[in-house]
Amino acid sequence: MTNSTPHRQHFEPKLEILPAPQLRLWPELKDTPSMFTLYGGTALALHYGHRDSVDFDFFSNFDFDPMELKESVPYLQDALLIRTADNTLECRVDRGGPVLVSFFGGRKLQKVEQPFSSTENDLAVASPRDVLATKLNTIQKRGSAKDYIDIAAGLNEGWTLEQGCEDAISVWGYSFEPMTSLKALCSFNDIQGDPLPQKIQEQLHSAVYAVDLSALPSHDRGMDL
Repeated sequence: MTNSTPHRQHFEPKLEILPAPQLRLWPELKDTPSMFTLYGGTALALHYGHRDSVDFDFFSNFDFDPMELKESVPYLQDALLIRTADNTLECRVDRGGPVLVSFFGGRKLQKVEQPFSSTENDLAVASPRDVLATKLNTIQKRGSAKDYIDIAAGLNEGWTLEQGCEDAISVWGYSFEPMTSLKALCSFNDIQGDPLPQKIQEQLHSAVYAVDLSALPSHDRGMDL
């Protein structure tokens, strides 16, 4: 595993969204191999600052050996092993409190923008567009309240569902069906976690009904991760 860093745009992460244990671990994440990019709600919250987030989820298109990764990354060496599988490692790191750190490889995941690089530790953090594209795909199968809150945050930042569907098709190709995600954004009965605030439900309804279905793009693939 190498740590050569591709050219990336730097950004100032909104570290106030991290609880104290996660904030203590943050500088150590500089030792994360460069084949991994931070995705998930934490990546988006570091861009937008819209909610607290506690887990670090790293994705890569490359295969990796979970135990080799655990033994080679300094902040994982004393971590509690939670789960291993093919191209999967989940650990709990203790920094005055538990921090769940997960790695997923072999994803065959495309991207629409280059990852950003944190000015704090040079960590690769997925762009908001790329994170939101994964969120639109996630809610097709299962959705937590946090996924819907993240999508609403994107809308508040000027992102649109048309853009999101276009990006998701670039990321996932033919496996992504825009209408399934749009329908999921209007159905809140099976959401995991806390109930979604009524204001966000109404915001998502309005955004879905404003989508010009005829403008949704054909399937196209983006850049390699």
